[in-house]
Amino acid sequence: MSRTFSAQDEEQLRQLHSDGVSRNEIARQMGWSVGIVTNHAQHLRLSSVIVNREVAWRHSHPQPRPQLP
Repeated sequence: MSRTFSAQDEEQLRQLHSDGVSRNEIARQMGWSVGIVTNHAQHLRLSSVIVNREVAWRHSHPQPRPQLP
């Protein structure tokens, strides 16, 4: 029996994507192939893996806060 990508799967994909998780890691966590995750991410108009890496890098390298006078 084949599985279908549910609304709950879409929500989890959106959340992981917004957290900056790579498509490979999303696929691993969700138990889907990278191709399935990529197809659904494109359908949901989520950005590419390259943008996700940039977001993840920014989250792991926060800018120092400016000093207040």
